[in-house]
This record gives sequence, structure tokens and C-alpha cells, in this order.
Amino acid sequence: MTILLLILLAIAMVGTQLLLGGKEPAFSLPGYGVLALGAVLSVWSLRRLPISRRTLVCIATSVVFFGCIVIRALFSEDHYLARRDLYLALAVLIVYLLVVLQVISPRLRFSLVGVLLVLGVVDTAIGALQYQRGDGFMPFEFLSAVGYGARARGFFGCPNHLAGFLEVVVMLGLSVAFWSAWPWWGRILIGYASAVCGVGLMLTGSRGGYMALAAGLMILACLSALLLNQRGRPSLALALMASVAVGLSAGAWSIQAVLPAVSTVRDKIHSVVSLEAAVVNCRPRLWSSALQQSGLSPVAGTGSGTYLYYGRQFRDPSIQTDPVYAHCDYLQLLGEYGIVGAVGFLLFFGCHLVSGWKAFWQQSSLYGEAGGGGQGGSVALTIGALCGTVAIAVHSCVDFNLHIPANTLFVAFVFGMLANPGGEQRRFDPAWMPGWRAVFALRWGFG
Repeated sequence: MTILLLILLAIAMVGTQLLLGGKEPAFSLPGYGVLALGAVLSVWSLRRLPISRRTLVCIATSVVFFGCIVIRALFSEDHYLARRDLYLALAVLIVYLLVVLQVISPRLRFSLVGVLLVLGVVDTAIGALQYQRGDGFMPFEFLSAVGYGARARGFFGCPNHLAGFLEVVVMLGLSVAFWSAWPWWGRILIGYASAVCGVGLMLTGSRGGYMALAAGLMILACLSALLLNQRGRPSLALALMASVAVGLSAGAWSIQAVLPAVSTVRDKIHSVVSLEAAVVNCRPRLWSSALQQSGLSPVAGTGSGTYLYYGRQFRDPSIQTDPVYAHCDYLQLLGEYGIVGAVGFLLFFGCHLVSGWKAFWQQSSLYGEAGGGGQGGSVALTIGALCGTVAIAVHSCVDFNLHIPANTLFVAFVFGMLANPGGEQRRFDPAWMPGWRAVFALRWGFG
């Protein structure tokens, strides 16, 4: 049953991305249907594995946060616009719970990471063709995306969304290549695939993607240095940190020095790399609209999807495009769901970061004692999940990747690994928390 659920997760994630990332409701509903089938099938699972207290707290904050989204969507003033957030929140919660309570084996999670890495390589190949042609080419003729010229988009209709996917895939792939217990040839292959995905991210011309990749690599370097220190190699840890710092500096210089020269042929990439004033000033003005929107209903927000209205109402006259999204997931969350939604998100995000950090320390200690033995799989996935979370969190400051179903489902998979990283954890004691019968009812339904 667990393998079947894993297959359904892969079908939902890959299928949603193939259809423009599920940006339109008609393209995301098939994936949601597959996930709903997986949720129903999980009820008949006979496995009963106890969960740790840390995982239980993560589940509780997830239910609170996504419960706020669902309730506000149900009572939103515009029911049609609210459907997007409602269906997406339910789908994300299904992915999250299936990963936390069902797909807990590192081997199975590695399989899904491998599928996503292959998808990233295919995205890069398509993006390279889009870069070369410089037109609106898309893999499927019935899907069209115009206005981005030579910037790589892959299966997505927007290069920024492709960057949001690739930056997380690169973090997971590099972590597996460095710290998993796979054979050397497998780790080299995964490392090459991750490097290819990194090239694809460069071709997107996404500044947010560049910042996210740099942030993720820094976290990867720091966690790797700590792991090396656990294994008694402090000098190697210092050398790694210095190498990453030099590498990022060289990478930033090369982007500024090389891409502007290439952009004389590729006008669309030139408009991104040269940081033209019109582009630079666009996002802060959209953010200002979201802040004004949040002042209308500070506590509960104005309702799901209502930035479509208020972004137009408070739009700066210099912006001639239609501001459908605020280009900042956090400010749009604040405007549409108010302080309640923002606090729910902070609890959810902070709890999962703490859970991942504690799991890293626990697994790294066992990893050091065993010399990279049985904990290699768990610690590699935990490091990758932490780095991927930081990367997408940075990118979400300047884009709306968490409103794109394909990327949001992927991020739910990553957060699920932080909530329940696998390996040995302290088991849950039913007497530790009141209302434990309801918790075990939830565990019965999804576990």
C-alpha cells in the first residue's frame, strides 16, 4: 500500500507540473483527484507505527494553519476565487500527511527525489531549447506562454516558477550526493543531475532564484561543516566553508560579467540581469498594494484571492500590467488572511524548522558514531529539506511560487520530511497531551 501511495504522490506532482504547473484550476484538478484517491486508500492501511512528540506538534501546527486557510476560504466574499486556495490547501495537507504518516522510509523518499530530479533535468533540456529559440515554445501545443522570450520555462509558463522548483531540487540532489549512503556511482550521477538542474536555474534569469540558490548553498555548506566536525574533521569543515564563500562570490561576479554580454542577443534576459528601473520598482509597488489591503481587515483578512481586486484598487499609476499576485507570498497572505493567517504560518514554519534542526543534530550524532552508516539516508534528506526550505522561503519574498500548485505540492513533501525525518525518534506517550484520542483517530485515518 505504501508503494502505491508513493506512486500516486509522484503522479500528482509530475502531472500537475506538466500542465503549466497547475496554474489554472482546470490544470490542477486532475492532480488533486489523484491525491484524493491516495487519501481514501490510506484509510485501509494496516500499519500502526507510533509517532514522536515532535512530529505530533508539527502535525498540530499544520492542521491549525491549513485549517485557517480552509475556513477563511469557505467564508470568503468571492467563492469562485476562494476555490483555488481551498482546493490547494486540502491537496497540500493530503501530501503532507501522507509523507509524515505513510511514506516514512528513506528509501521510498529517495525514489521520489529521484523522480523529481529526472523531471528537473527534462525541464532544463526544454529550457535550453527555449533559450536557444527565444520564442514562446512550449512542450505541448495546447499550452501557451508568451512574454518571456529566451528565458527558460520548462513545463511551467513562467521562468520564475521553474526557478522555484529547480532551487529546491538542487538542494535535495546535492545533499543526497554528498551525504547519502548510496554507492559512489549513484552519488556521482545524482550530483551531475543536480548540476544540470543548477544550469537550468541560471537559464531562467530569475533573480529570486539566484538569491534562493545562494541562500540554500550557504545553509548546505554550514550543515555539511557541522557534520564534518561531528566526524572529527574540523579542518575539512573550514576548507568547505571557505570554498563555498569563494564559489558564491565568483558565481555572483560571473552572472554580472557574463550574462549582460549574452543578453545583447537575448533581450528578455537582459531586462532581468541589467536590473532596469521599471522592473526593479514594480515589486515594491505591488507590495505596497498588499499592505494597504491588509489595513482593510487586519485580523481576518479580506478573503481568499481578493488581491485580484485590491491590487487593482491600490495599484500605482506607473504599473500598466494587471497585478494578479503581490509577488510576495507573505504579504499576500497577510492581506488575504490577516494576522490570524500570518501567525498560523509563523507557527507552522518555525515548528518545522525547529523539528528539522533537532532531527539533524540527532541524526548527525548517530551518523558520526556509525561513520556514515545506517543514518546516511535520513541525514541526507533532512539536510536537503532544510536547505530547500530556506531556498523557497527566500524566493517567496519576491515571487508567488507558493500559489503555484506544482511547487506547493513539492514544498509540502519537503515539510513532511522535516516533520517526520525518519530514523529513531522519541516515541509519543498518549498521556503527554490531553485529547490524545482525537490524535490517534487522525493517526488511524492516515497511518
